[in-house]
Amino acid sequence: MKIERFGTGKVLFNIIVGVHGDEKSPVKGLSLLKKYLKNKKINKGFQVIMANEEALRLNKRFIDKDLNRSFPGSNNGCLEEKLAIKLRAETIKTEYNFDFHSTPTPIKAPYGVFSVYSNKLGKIMAISGVKNWVFDASESLIKFAPEAFAIEVGCEVDSKSAQNAFLIMKNILVYFKVLHEKNKGISSNPNLFLIYHFIAVNNLLSLNKEVQDFKYIKKGQIIGLLKNKKPLVASEGFYPVLINHDLAIKKAKKIIIKE
Repeated sequence: MKIERFGTGKVLFNIIVGVHGDEKSPVKGLSLLKKYLKNKKINKGFQVIMANEEALRLNKRFIDKDLNRSFPGSNNGCLEEKLAIKLRAETIKTEYNFDFHSTPTPIKAPYGVFSVYSNKLGKIMAISGVKNWVFDASESLIKFAPEAFAIEVGCEVDSKSAQNAFLIMKNILVYFKVLHEKNKGISSNPNLFLIYHFIAVNNLLSLNKEVQDFKYIKKGQIIGLLKNKKPLVASEGFYPVLINHDLAIKKAKKIIIKE
C-alpha cells in the first residue's frame, strides 16, 4: 500500500484508488490530478492511497481475495486481508474517505455507492458532479471507513473514465477548500436509490434498448424478450440499476433520507 500526503496540517480526507488491480482508470485520473496540483497552492492536508500495489502491477483484480470483500481484515490472513487491516487503520484517522473504481461493462455516466448516509456526505455528493447514488450494505471498504462513499467513474476501457475520475477528485478538493477555486454549476440534489429485487438476465433472450440504468420503467412496459420468445412485461414501475452487473437487472426505487 502506497500513501502520499499533500498539503500541510491535519489530513481531512483520503482519496483511494487501486482497491481492484484491474481498474486503472481511477489511477490514471489520480495522475491527472497530481499534474494539475503541481502549480497550485494546496491549502489543506489530504492523502491519496494506492491500495493494492501488487494487484495493480500484475493487472489482476486481486492476488488472493477481493480486497473490497476482505474487511475488517486479519493480521494472519492472506495478502488482501492484511491490506484491509492497514487500509482501515488509515481511513479511521480521517473524517472522510472516497474510494474510486471503474466498471468492466459500459455505463452512460459515473454513479456513486454509499452504505451509510449523512447530511455531510449528502453535501459532498451534491457537488461531486455525480447525480445517481446506490445504497449497498455489503461488507466493503465504505462500510468500515468513516463518512465514506465509492464512485464508479466509468467503464475501464472507456477513454473518458480517467478524466471523469480527475474531475470528481478535483470537485472534492475544491469543496474542502484545498484549492481556491469554484465548482461551477454542478451542485444538485443527488438521486438516492435502494435496490429491492433482481431480474435474472439468464432468463432473457434479449433486452429492450429502452431499458437503461436509472431510467424509469413504467408498469406494463416491455423489459425484454424471454427465452421462450414471450415478452417480459414490468409488473410495476421501477428504476433499473447496474444492468450489466452480476448477470441481473437490479430493480430499485428512489428514496429520501431524513436525519
